[in-house]
Amino acid sequence: MRLHNQDAVGSTSISNTFIDCYMPTANGDYVKVYLYVLRALQSGTTTLSIASISDCLDFTEGDVIRALRYWEKQSLLQLTTNAEQVITDLVLLPPHKPTEAQTLQKKATTFSPTTMQNSMAQPPFDDHSQRLQTMSQKTYTNQELLAFQQNEEYCGMLKILEGYFARPMTPQDIQVATFIYQDLHFSLELIYHLYEYCINQGKRKPNYIATVAMNWAEQNITTPDQASQASQVYNRDYRAVSKAFGIQRPLAPAETDYIQVWVKRWGFDEKLIVEACNRTMIKAKGPSFPFANSILERWHKANVHTLDDVAKEDARYHNEKKEKMDDKKKQVATPVTNNRFNQYPQRQYSKEEFAALEQQLLARGRRNS
Repeated sequence: MRLHNQDAVGSTSISNTFIDCYMPTANGDYVKVYLYVLRALQSGTTTLSIASISDCLDFTEGDVIRALRYWEKQSLLQLTTNAEQVITDLVLLPPHKPTEAQTLQKKATTFSPTTMQNSMAQPPFDDHSQRLQTMSQKTYTNQELLAFQQNEEYCGMLKILEGYFARPMTPQDIQVATFIYQDLHFSLELIYHLYEYCINQGKRKPNYIATVAMNWAEQNITTPDQASQASQVYNRDYRAVSKAFGIQRPLAPAETDYIQVWVKRWGFDEKLIVEACNRTMIKAKGPSFPFANSILERWHKANVHTLDDVAKEDARYHNEKKEKMDDKKKQVATPVTNNRFNQYPQRQYSKEEFAALEQQLLARGRRNS
């Protein structure tokens, strides 16, 4: 999305009005997103992606979208979306002190968005999301945790999760795991899938895991299969392929199987996969996973691992193709035949010789006439 600043200042600074009137009532994660956008704008950045904010703050993209929509409701941001409801432009508006009536209305109104499967879509606001967010702030007392430890299933779950972390769980890890088990009522299978999903993406912070869990709860996800389908939008490789192919829907299992082969079996990185998809769009006139697979399979067999390798392979391929075309031209110019009259070398005539022969034939014709 493109950034536009209507409150430009010479350095990164925070308005006192924002600190006094907006920050005290805002969610802490929302404040982080606002400050990050503010920093980007005041440093001269003109483009910013939801994914880059997500990676920097260790939030899900849904969290970032919710924060931006919250500040838009507070009239601190102005967002523009395209036909697919993707944010394309963000305008930073100067903070103004709210009137007393607006202050009372803010206290009476809860702004919290629900999560949609497409993390780049802008969701509406509802009370269910706010309730889950409030629940995530709950801290269990030592007495409550001791009581939970009387539950064998709960204790077994913690031991298995320690195996996922490959280290003892911190008190905050235990708080989040207890919240997911006790308050979100996730099944053990879904809890294990959740932690596998987050840890495989390099996301181990309790806050991130809790946020993903709340997102799944908001979407009424109750099984690992449902979670896998919904989590596709957070998979960077899936997103890259979907963007290159112009696909706006969740990928089908047969399509994700292709990507798993490209990434895990053949070891291609995102750049090479996107390059293959781009070539597919040009040559196949549309998205085709089998066509892209044929390109990547050829690269895999040719031991191609970088874009430089691709350029070298392209040069080699074109040279071989040119040589074959040259051979075909030679075969056409000197056809092979079994005619016995063509089994001796043919004489080559110059232009002058052809002209002399032509004059002889004309003279012979005149004499005969």
